[in-house]
Amino acid sequence: MRPLQHTKIPIQDGILQFEGSYFGERKEAHIRYNGEANAISWRSEGQIDLRKTGTYAMASLRFFQDVSRAPKKAEDLSPEEDHWIKSAYMGGLVWAEPYEGIATELDYNEYYPHILAYEGACWPICPGEFKTFTHI
Repeated sequence: MRPLQHTKIPIQDGILQFEGSYFGERKEAHIRYNGEANAISWRSEGQIDLRKTGTYAMASLRFFQDVSRAPKKAEDLSPEEDHWIKSAYMGGLVWAEPYEGIATELDYNEYYPHILAYEGACWPICPGEFKTFTHI
């Protein structure tokens, strides 16, 4: 059995230093991340702080929640209203002109992004009022 060998581990600024190793790559990533976090925090006047959220995705979500005028949480729906809303959006709409060929030629229209971009788009955030129409 070989005896344990004692080696000196180079440490600079509290970070292990190994040329071309995992630790060196981590140090570079750490320096880059902190530089980007500082730049984003400075440009956003402190509104976006990557050090608090950890990831770019969470920072984006947190910033959206902070600046949007929507309430933090919508009111709970009644079971009846929940049933009606779920029934209203069941199934997708597919439009296609008659053709001969394979089925993948159908035109699946992605209308959802258009609705999101529309200025007048509204979403319910509290229970609504049921109305029954006897004629149209």
